[in-house]
Parts: sequence; C-alpha cells; structure tokens
Amino acid sequence: MSTIHASTAAANEVERRFDRPSDLLPTPVLPPLWRPIIIDLDCKTRILLVTDGLSFNPGSGFGLSEAAGIIASATTTNHDVEVTTAHWNADPTADVENFRFAGNHMVNGVSRTIHHYEEIWIFGLGGATAATAMGGSDLDELETFMDDGGGVFCTGDHDDLGAFLSGNVKRVKSMRLWFEADGVPDGSDADTRIDTNVPNAAAGADFDLQSDNVPQHIYPKWYTDNGVTLAHELFDRHDVDGTVTHLPDHPHEGRVVEPAVIDPDEFPDGIGPEIVAWGVSGGPGTSSKDPVTPSLFGVVGAYDGHQADVGRVVVESTWHHYVNINLNGTGAGPLSGGVAVNGLYDAAGNPIPEYEQIQQYFQNIAGWLEPNHIRICSIVIWLPCLRWSWPLVQEIDFRRKPDITRLVAVGQSVVGSLAGRRGGTAEDLVSLLTAELDLDPRVRTYLDPRWLRSRRRVKRLNTTPLVDRDKIVAAIIGGAMWNLADSLPDTEIESVEMVRQLLNLDSDRPDTSKLLSILVRGAEQALEMIGHELGGRGNGVTALRKALVTE
Repeated sequence: MSTIHASTAAANEVERRFDRPSDLLPTPVLPPLWRPIIIDLDCKTRILLVTDGLSFNPGSGFGLSEAAGIIASATTTNHDVEVTTAHWNADPTADVENFRFAGNHMVNGVSRTIHHYEEIWIFGLGGATAATAMGGSDLDELETFMDDGGGVFCTGDHDDLGAFLSGNVKRVKSMRLWFEADGVPDGSDADTRIDTNVPNAAAGADFDLQSDNVPQHIYPKWYTDNGVTLAHELFDRHDVDGTVTHLPDHPHEGRVVEPAVIDPDEFPDGIGPEIVAWGVSGGPGTSSKDPVTPSLFGVVGAYDGHQADVGRVVVESTWHHYVNINLNGTGAGPLSGGVAVNGLYDAAGNPIPEYEQIQQYFQNIAGWLEPNHIRICSIVIWLPCLRWSWPLVQEIDFRRKPDITRLVAVGQSVVGSLAGRRGGTAEDLVSLLTAELDLDPRVRTYLDPRWLRSRRRVKRLNTTPLVDRDKIVAAIIGGAMWNLADSLPDTEIESVEMVRQLLNLDSDRPDTSKLLSILVRGAEQALEMIGHELGGRGNGVTALRKALVTE
C-alpha cells in the first residue's frame, strides 16, 4: 500500500509541479535559482489519518478516500502534504493495520513512530471499545506528541461513536461531548438529536438528503478589533475573497462545546479552546426520525496551543463531513423526485461552489495545525526570493537608509506578492515575525486581531482611526525584508548560496533559525522606528488638538 502524497523526489518533478496551476489553490511560482532549495529544505507536512471503524476504500460510503486526497493535495507556500492512513483494527485499504500510538509501525517497509508526523487526524466510529479503548502508553504517547507541538484533529458522531478513541485525550475531551453520560446528542430523539439535513422539496424528508448537492450552512466566529473584522483562519478563502460557510449535512451529529472551567493542567497558561463555527439543527427528519426543533450548536472547535508552546487542536461535530457518502454520494440510496445523490457534485461531475469552499476548509485545517517549525519553514524561503523578484528588485534601493514610508511600501509589496498563499497574509506574517519578541499582549492583539488569549482579559489598545494599523503591520514586514536585503550579497547568485548556508542545507538537518533571526531582528528594528515615529507625530497631534478644540 503506497502512501498518499505529492512527490518531491526530483528536481524536474518540483519544476513541473511549480509550473502547473492547482485545481484548488494558487500555486506558488519560484524563480529557477531558488527552486532547488525546496528539495533540500523539505518542508513537507506529514499527516497521519487514524480511524477505528471507517475505511479508506473509495468504493465505501463510509470511506475517507476522497477527503484524504483533498488533504494530500493541500497547496502550501512551498511544500507538499503527505498523508498516511492507519486503522485501529484490520483494514487492507489502510497503509497501517492494527495501529497503536505507542511503539513503532511500518510504512512501505520503513519503521516509524508517531513523532515522524506533524499532525494526527482521528476519526472515531466505534471499532475501539471500552475494552480496547485508547489509554495507557498509547494515550501518553499521543499527549506527548501534542505537548511537543504536534497538531491533532478529532471527531466522532452521535451518541458515543468515537468516544473510546478520542474521549479521554486531554484538551480534546473538553472540547466536544463524547460520552452518553456527558449528554452527547443521541441519534434518534427529536428533542436532543442534531439534524442538519437541508430540506429538498423535490425529495421530501429523507435520510439520504445528506448525499444531495445541498450542504448545510455554518456560521463562523468573527473577530473585530480597530475596525478590522476577520473570520477564524480555518474559514479563510484563499482562492477568492470570502469565507467558508458550508459543510456537508447529516441527520444526527455530535456537539462541540467550550469547557466551563479552564483547568491549567490541561490548558497551559489558562488559554482555552473556542467554538469557532456554529451550525443549525433543524432538519425535516426521515421516515424513521422525527423533525427536530431548530437550535444552534457548536460544529467546529479550535484550541490555539501555539500561544502556550504546545500543539493546536481542532474538533468537529461529526466525521460525516469527511466520508464518501456525503462528499460524492457513494453508497447512497435513491431519492424521490429525480434528485441526484452525487454528493457535492453537479450533473456534469464538477464540484459545486460550496464544495470548493469545503475542500478549502479541509486544507485550512492542515495548514492551521502545522507545528511552528513547519509554519516557519513554509514561509521563510519566500522573503529572500521576493527580494530578487519584481517589483522589489527593480523599484527598491536597499542600500539607502530606510524610513517608515519605504518600509510600508516594501511590506505592502511582500503581502501583495504572497496574496492567496497560505501563511502569506499580513496577519500571518506579522505573527510569525513577532512571535519571539517580548511584546505587550495589547500590541500583539493590535497587530493581529485573531491573536486572542481565550479566558484571559486583554485590554484593547484604544487607538485613533488616524493611526493606520495596516501601514504599521506593513512597516514591520517591510523592516524584516529590509534587514534581510541588507544582510544578503549584492547579486542573486551569491544570495542563493548564502541562504543555502544560513539554512544549513548541506547538512543532514536543515535549520531555519538563522534566517528567521535576521527577519525577526528587522521586524524589531521596525517596531522601534514606529515607536519613535508615533512619538514625533504625537507632538503634532497634540498641537493640532489644541488648535481645534476649545478647552
């Protein structure tokens, strides 16, 4: 069984891939001199998909094959995603059968532990029972993986489906209802069932409405600060402006929650999880299930462990958002009225616009869960490349002493060049460049409104609209680029060689720390310049106020 991945085995394959437009997201284009660095830097995100009752069989309605392919095709800034599949029990469609989190497992003849991976996604159905539930050394090993920065995704379904695989994992257990004793929604009762099937007039009330091309509408959480409104990063649209607002529907889902009390032993530094998207339970029922009273419920939960130097976590209400019967209609029965059960495809076999959103969301999870060292690796190569690309190479003389105006122009150029690429937004870049700096939490929240410490009060900076936040963020990014350009040689060929040395690419273990430190120092210098600039302008603002306002 071969691992699902996009190959980077040879330079010609890299060049072919980087020249080919992606079906889902814009594909980065690196100039030829910089492309070989990708091979040696190897910023691959390795994801392990684990289930205990679903399969990876394309012919199964309860297979994860289509979702696995979407995740594996995630376009990142400069690296591939490799997906390995594992089953808790016997399953010949998985790369690894009878998988356990502790110890070693074999993939294509190579021995691995879970620490080979950057992310672990767990889809619990019920193959793990109370007698074979994950615990002991398996649980310890997974939680060590999480504490070391690894990203984890977990989901189940209604009742206790998935509970014996994920329900005892720290953080995960507090972010979703898992056990019947905790009040997890059941699969049949009209009062407590979560039914998101969207009515289809031609088909009436039917279970297999989950397999038509009308998905449920979800409502992401929005963050607002200083006039900036952003959805959670999980729901960003990178291909077009907009937000992910749909997921597949299903007649009985689980429920995502926020813990009433944040246990510091479970959630370091008091940083808690959030519900980041809600759904509406209001389905019409089926021949065997009564309609439900409409209600709002948590459909996606997220924990930003990076703020506490541990791994991030995402949980969902159901794995029906990922299985073939919902995505492409495999195994669905006929619907009345001639309604097709082709999943989220139209009559011509093309994904409907809502499905393109959903595919984007799957890939966003892969990006958001990446450990910090991979996130840094993903973006750090772009800055030296952009220094030698249009427009910076033609329009900016980095030999001159920078001022705020020049830094803003450079920063805006960098953000514009990376538009549409994961990790390339102004908020992503400024968070990366300031993460290691000792900043007042109010400043960090000002620079990136999505940077929130849940369950903690962070006093907002009461800044005037006359202070342009976007220009401050651009100046910080521009400062990083200016310091890098000042550190590089005067020719592109020499710069490529210096970057190779900074990244230690001729050794067994590449290292981004030296290159990142140059960028961070530039960001720090820009912050100092901004402080002086605001101080100088403050005197003028005070004088203007006195001239305009009668005391």
